[in-house]
Amino acid sequence: MSPTEIRSNGTRTLGDTPDSIETLLDVLAHHPLNRMFERVFIENLGNGSWRFHGNFLTVSHVFDIRSDDPETVRLLTRAINANRRMPGFRSQPSAAKQWRAIRQMRGFK
Repeated sequence: MSPTEIRSNGTRTLGDTPDSIETLLDVLAHHPLNRMFERVFIENLGNGSWRFHGNFLTVSHVFDIRSDDPETVRLLTRAINANRRMPGFRSQPSAAKQWRAIRQMRGFK
């Protein structure tokens, strides 16, 4: 893998150039992540590679970034963890509660 691969970042359509990591860092600083996807915000892929994935509660800005660059990993991890401390993130129901509610609405137990 190259040091950083941006598979998606922003509201681009297929084939468009994704936003930069700096743009994602700005969105992370101002908009709460959607807690529904909290389990996959930061994933260790092994061998020093990490995946950062998610979307936001108040704006659509899907991101899927993979990196083994220590500085990129540090920046994204720090920004996502700071976002988790935002009031707009903490006031959301847990992902488990949100998924339970969706299953109940659809008639699953």
